[in-house]
Formats: sequence, structure tokens, C-alpha cells
Amino acid sequence: MPWYQFKSVNQAGDLIEGQMEASTQTAVVEALRAKGQTTIRADPVEQASQTRQAWTWPQWPSTSVSHAQLSDFTVELATLLQARVPLDQALALIERISAKGPLLSLIQAIRNDVRGGSPFSDALARHPRVFSTVYINLVHAGETAGALDLALEKLAELAERSRELKDALVSALLYPLILTIVAIASLVVILTFVTPRFSAMFEDAGIALPWSTQLVMSIGELLTNYGWLLPVAVVATWLITRAPQVRLQLSQAADRLLIAAPVIGPLTARYEMTRFCRTLGNLLRGGVAVVDAIEISRGTVSNCVIATALEAVPAMVRDGGSVSTALNTSTKLPRLAGELAAIGEASGTLSDMLIKVADIYERDVRTVVQRSVKVLEPLLIVSLAVIVGAVIFSVLSAVLKIHEIPI
Repeated sequence: MPWYQFKSVNQAGDLIEGQMEASTQTAVVEALRAKGQTTIRADPVEQASQTRQAWTWPQWPSTSVSHAQLSDFTVELATLLQARVPLDQALALIERISAKGPLLSLIQAIRNDVRGGSPFSDALARHPRVFSTVYINLVHAGETAGALDLALEKLAELAERSRELKDALVSALLYPLILTIVAIASLVVILTFVTPRFSAMFEDAGIALPWSTQLVMSIGELLTNYGWLLPVAVVATWLITRAPQVRLQLSQAADRLLIAAPVIGPLTARYEMTRFCRTLGNLLRGGVAVVDAIEISRGTVSNCVIATALEAVPAMVRDGGSVSTALNTSTKLPRLAGELAAIGEASGTLSDMLIKVADIYERDVRTVVQRSVKVLEPLLIVSLAVIVGAVIFSVLSAVLKIHEIPI
């Protein structure tokens, strides 16, 4: 059976570290629970790390707290609070066992603020680059209701669901992206270094070349003589787009194109509404006022078209309208969100229904992306093979024509 390195807290709030042989990570948690300990971490001990130190690429020191570090901090703090460890002591334990670099400085600052009498949510609000408005408001709602541990647990779940969906989309699109990059690089190499070698042969032959061969040779000559302009153009474009106003305009134009696209548009709308509905549902569960929760949730939407469509929702609700009616006023928003929100309002389960909407949209996005990639991959391979084959055939046909070999 594998070994697990664990960190736990006993009923007195003392930190315990050690190793345990168990069949699964769950078995470690259950064994520690039987001893009256709350598990903070239980990671498998890698066999390689017991015999030799694995080599890794050198990395620059990080100057900010990563999403993974923030997620780990949230889970560990929720676990300690559920074990009835006081907040100040829980922060001290995390500071001692896992915090380093920017996270260590952050926890020290938060702990000092809490010791000085500030509410935990106010201490977090002093670090807006690390903690989002959603995070701070859910913590504030948990403090107010006396359920800070549950609020942190919900935040960890929210972050994990969002990360899983994003990772699934990136993983699905990674192979087609790599395939496209390799194919383009191959074409550039062929056109830049291979086809120019045939130019002298074709000129000495003095025959009329097929139009396809002329096109390929012209592109090859263009890349050979002016190819150095490509990296210059890339760098210049990157420098221009760094300007905030230019970046904003390009981002808005890209958002409008995405929403207007036949298949990608509805998929993008459902992806954005997944984050909006899940955040809104969790905020309402935490006791945040409806209008405030809508305004906060709208901040999680990255597409400007969807964000603009949601802009009027808080005002309509503030004026006495229902959430479902406000969501159904815009044609840019998927109808399912408004329809199920109406059912939730009628049954008094709006928060649960919004989270259900998010689950449905998330499942739809995953399914559509997976099916699209399965169709896209063979089409992409065939298309790229045809393009590369056409380039090679255009050159080969001219060579065969020179030697008067019928094709």
C-alpha cells in the first residue's frame, strides 16, 4: 500500500505531522478522524522523492499569490475552523505549515489585522488584488451568520468548479492548437528553405510553370526575402496592444465576434452564465441581498456583451421586478436561466435553482466542446494534409514537367 504524508490538528488545536500507510487518501482521513484529528493535508509520498531529488526547471521568485495557493489557503482555513480552531490560531497554523513567499506575507498581514480587532472580511478587503469581491462578500455573509467555515468551504468548491471547467476546455482545445501550430511551422519551413532551392532549376528550364507552382514559389520568395518582418510585426503588435485603450477595444471586438458566431456564440453565453448563476446562487445562499449579489456576480462575467446584457438586471430588481423577468428581458442571455429562476422564485428556492442552472450549462458546455473537438480533430488533420500535399504536389508537378514525365 502507498504511504501518505499528512498534516492534521487534534482537538486541542495542536499541529501533528507524519506519514501513514493506507490504501487511499480517504482511508487516511478516516483513520485520523478515528483518533480525534482533523486532516489538513494528506498527500501521497512519491517513490522518486524518497531516493533522489527530481530536477526541475529554475523559476523566478513569484511576487503574487497564485490561484492554487489561494485555493489551498481557503480549504485549509475552512478545515481548521470546522475543527473549532480559533481564527487567529488557524491563521498561525497555516502560516507555519504551508505559507511561503507572497502567501506568507499576506497571511501575516491578515493575522495582524484580525488581532487588531478588524473583522476577517475587512482584513481580506485590504488586499483586493488577491481576494475578489465575491470572496470578500461570501466571507462577510459567513461572519454575519456565524458560519465562516461553511462560507470558506463554499468558496473552495466554487473556485474548484470554475477551475475544473476552465481546465477541461483548455485540455480539449490544446491538441488542435498544437496540431495547427506544428502544421503552420512545417509550411513555413517548406516555403522558406525547400521551395527556393528549385527556383534556379525552374529558371534554367525556361518553361511555363503551372499557376499553382508560381504561387508557391512567389510565397516562398516572399518569406525568404521578407520573413524577418514577421517577428518584427508580432513584437510591434504586442507593444501596441499593451496600451489599455487598444486592449479594451480589441477585447470588446473579440467578444462581439464570439457572441455573433453561429456555434461559438451560444456556447460562450452558456459558459458566462455558468459562472454568473453559480456565483449568484452561492451569494444568495450566504445571505447577501439580491441586488448586491447580482451586481457582484456580474463582475465574474468576462464577455462584454453578456455583461452589458446583465447591466440592467440589478436596477429592474431594485425597482420591484423579479430576477427571472429581468433575466428574460435581454435576447443575448440564454432563456433557461430566466425560466428556471421563475420556478425558483415561485417555490422559494431561487438560490438552489440558480446553481442547478449553472450545473446544466456547465454540462452542456463540456458536452458541446468534447463533441466539437472530436469532429474538429480529423477535419483539421485532413485539411492540413491537403494543404501540405498541395504545396508539395505543385513543386513536384513542375519538376516532372521539366523532365517531360507525364503525371
